[in-house]
This record gives sequence, structure tokens and C-alpha cells, in this order.
Amino acid sequence: MRLRVTFSDRVGIAQEILGVLASRALDVSAVEVEPPHVYIEAHALDEAGLTSLRADVMTIGDVHSVEPVSMLPGARRRLYLDALLASLADPVLAVDAAGRVMIANA
Repeated sequence: MRLRVTFSDRVGIAQEILGVLASRALDVSAVEVEPPHVYIEAHALDEAGLTSLRADVMTIGDVHSVEPVSMLPGARRRLYLDALLASLADPVLAVDAAGRVMIANA
């Protein structure tokens, strides 16, 4: 399950949120922080666990909401970029500092 936690930004809030997940032994596979949101992917979390997790996370000061989302922002941007590159007739290459081709649309 993927979550969006909305909060008022302050030092340490992401650590507190992730601490709640760690205390439940939830394996977090991705975290993206874009204040005032932190996006979390935890595959083992299900609807039943979301209710109690939400209650625990909401006890953290400055947390406003915990909601499931279909996709993390980074994955969404990647899909948009892949669709854009696929639609271009001309080749586009992304090359790293060592001259290696990292992305190509061909």
C-alpha cells in the first residue's frame, strides 16, 4: 500500500512517521518527501492495518492526514517521462558524466 501523510513541516517529523511504521515491523520500500507531504510505500500494509496505523500516525504532532494513494509522485513522473519519450520520433539519449547512455527512447 502507498500512503500520503500530510503534515506541517518541522525537523524530525518524517523520522517520527517512519518510526511508527518501524514499530509495526512494516518493510518500507520507498519514501518520498515533498513538504507538506511524505509518501510511503509499504507492501505488507493492508486496509485492515491502515485504520490502526492511521490512528497511531495521527497522534504525532503536526500530522494532519494519512490517506492511501495509487502511486508515488516519483513513479508518476517516471510514467509521464516514459510516455513523452515514447511519443517522440527523434531519438533522445541521456548520458551520464562518464559518457554512458543511461536512458534512450529508441
